[in-house]
Parts: sequence; structure tokens; C-alpha cells
Amino acid sequence: MKPIKNQIGSRFNRLTVIDGPVRIRKDKKIAWVCICDCGNITTVEATKLKNGHTKSCGCYHREMLRIAH
Repeated sequence: MKPIKNQIGSRFNRLTVIDGPVRIRKDKKIAWVCICDCGNITTVEATKLKNGHTKSCGCYHREMLRIAH
């Protein structure tokens, strides 16, 4: 198993890593606890942070929906 690089303090789009790593779900994936620019705290899978799939706690999606209507 390869070592896990410490991501605390790293920024990914609107998310900043504040704690972790933690294991989530039964599949034992690695995740990080992040704080969003809007102030919400969320736990995000490491791969989704790195590949850009998760950009925020969900606030970005809600903002885009509000703008579209």
C-alpha cells in the first residue's frame, strides 16, 4: 500500500482540507474533511478532490441552479 500524502491545508476549487485522512464506507476509500468557502464542512473522497469531480459542498450546484432560473 502506498503512503498517503498529507493534504491538510490544500485547496481544491472551493474546498480546503482541514482534517483527515479518514476511511469511509465499506469499500474503505480514503477521504478528507474539508471546509467550503461558504462555511459548510464536508467529507470528500480523495480521488474526487484530486480529479475535480467535487468542487464544493453542494453550494456551487445550488448557485448554478438559481442563476439558470
